[in-house]
Amino acid sequence: MKYILTLILILSVSLTSAAQVDKTHLTEFTDSLFTQAVDSNLIPGGVVGFTNSSGSFFLKGYGLANVELGTPISIDSTLFQLGSVGKVFTAIAALQQVEQGQLNMHTDVNEYLDVWKIENPFNTKLSLFHLLTHTGGINDRVIGYLEPSETEVQSIGTHLNQYMPGHFEAPGLHINYSNYGYVLAGHLVERVTEQPFEDYVKDHIFSPLGMNNSSYYLPDNYTSNPAYARGYQSTAMFVEKKSYPRSALPAGSIISTGEDMLSFVHAILTRSVLLNSDSYSSMYTQQFTNHEFLPGYTFGFEQLLENGYSGIVKGGSVPGFLSIVAVMPELDLGLFISINTETDNFLESFWKDFSDEFLPEQVNSNTIEDVQIIPSDYTGVYRNNRMSHNTIEELFSTFLGNFEIWENSDGNLVAYHNQALHEYIPISDLVFRNSKDPDIYIVFKRDESGHISRMYRSINIAGVQVPNSYRKAKWYERTRFYNDEYPIALVLIPIYLLAPLIWFIIWVIRRRNPAFYIDKQISWYYHIPAYIFAVLFIWHIVGFFIPLLQAVRGFDIAFGLADHLYIYKYLHWLMVLTVAALLYFNIRLWRGTGWLITKIYYSLFTIIGFSYILVLYRWHFLSMAY
Repeated sequence: MKYILTLILILSVSLTSAAQVDKTHLTEFTDSLFTQAVDSNLIPGGVVGFTNSSGSFFLKGYGLANVELGTPISIDSTLFQLGSVGKVFTAIAALQQVEQGQLNMHTDVNEYLDVWKIENPFNTKLSLFHLLTHTGGINDRVIGYLEPSETEVQSIGTHLNQYMPGHFEAPGLHINYSNYGYVLAGHLVERVTEQPFEDYVKDHIFSPLGMNNSSYYLPDNYTSNPAYARGYQSTAMFVEKKSYPRSALPAGSIISTGEDMLSFVHAILTRSVLLNSDSYSSMYTQQFTNHEFLPGYTFGFEQLLENGYSGIVKGGSVPGFLSIVAVMPELDLGLFISINTETDNFLESFWKDFSDEFLPEQVNSNTIEDVQIIPSDYTGVYRNNRMSHNTIEELFSTFLGNFEIWENSDGNLVAYHNQALHEYIPISDLVFRNSKDPDIYIVFKRDESGHISRMYRSINIAGVQVPNSYRKAKWYERTRFYNDEYPIALVLIPIYLLAPLIWFIIWVIRRRNPAFYIDKQISWYYHIPAYIFAVLFIWHIVGFFIPLLQAVRGFDIAFGLADHLYIYKYLHWLMVLTVAALLYFNIRLWRGTGWLITKIYYSLFTIIGFSYILVLYRWHFLSMAY
């Protein structure tokens, strides 16, 4: 027995040693890549650190925190904005309260709320489990997500009372990434602890780990403080991105240093200090996935599946910054990376190079079978369900986050993403695997009538696979329809403003031939609603849609909808009344006299005007819901 135990011990040590990463090789490899990235102007700067169960063994800053002033990055004082990495802190805070019996994973969240409640029309109650796994079926929103200054930051409860989005589907069905799901989870912590969320995190996470330079506070004058790294957009040169505070703190507003964050990663890797063993296990264990071949969510983390190795990872992205926290128990390795640019080309390539070098590909057991498919069943445009389905924001998603699938000459599916064209080969009727990356899948789902209606995949953001759900877009939900096709028809509306010119020409002709057009002329009052609608249409495009799209492109929409845009809902209803008049006169026109071409044009004008009202209705502009 003694010899058997000794043999087991030797074998376990041998296996553990085999699984560990060569620290010297890892640090030299990382140092080379980051140095080259800074020298090549791929990134302004960044910080990277590694830890194992024995402690941190590499932490280094590269490049500049402030390009204009030439301020170098410091591992213990330069503050980075970490974005959604902060969701891990929210999950830990919630799990701590579950441990103490103050919160329950499966209790209806409305039982913890008093001043306001979540409006849930579905039979399945919304729970903390749904919030932490992004399966709440909750709309996500952009309008009102940021505040223009620190003085306008609201308490989380006040902010949610005003901006908490509702449901678009029942909880527990699919993964749909939700910032506001995590904001609500953080508010539940506030409710049961009777302590502001940021204070709770400071007392129960930051302080126990000695994270003395971490906070949720972004002052308006942060640009005058050299400790704050400036965020940049990578173009031909680095363009600074202005940062703003937010009321939705639990969604990810943490600002921290490399040193602080590596202490946090070490605690997660060693399962120490913050949580008990069961809670840590829940952070390492898949809690929900859209499909068995796809990575899912634990509590707080995305699953990391790379070349057959598993772990947990969380990425964060805010304007000007990208960050990653990853823990790989099989390798006894944790890492933290943050760079001050929002372009993810470098982190994506870094993660690929790291995987190729230190995670040799293991055998993928999901073999490809000889599957016969009808490619046209799967091709089309798919819309990411991460949106606000019941407000005017839904229209914006028509131009953002779509995923289009085509058929190639081999009868396989192809899609363009991450700056490259990817081929997907069927391994079953509904599952397709990337021809070059065996860890990447696309999975489809049929509706009750047998048609493909949903698609699931993971979006690669800075090397992190983020699970997402999609719905197959209808013809009028495609970007191409609004960019290229529908505008051709809309041209007929402003053309009506040329009517006075036509009337003038007729008047000139009648001076020589008084009988011209007399028997074919339509009454003057037919032109009134058409002319009014044409003027309102141009006013609407110039005064409403163009400023709205400019606000979306500049992300100003995140501060809320401008009051002068909201009052356009009255113009929308005036357009409805005008179209109703057009429909009435159109019927009368076809019963009376007039040139056939005049009747056809008037009818087309009416139909297009009516279609415009349908567009306003479909995208929630008649109610101006936001």
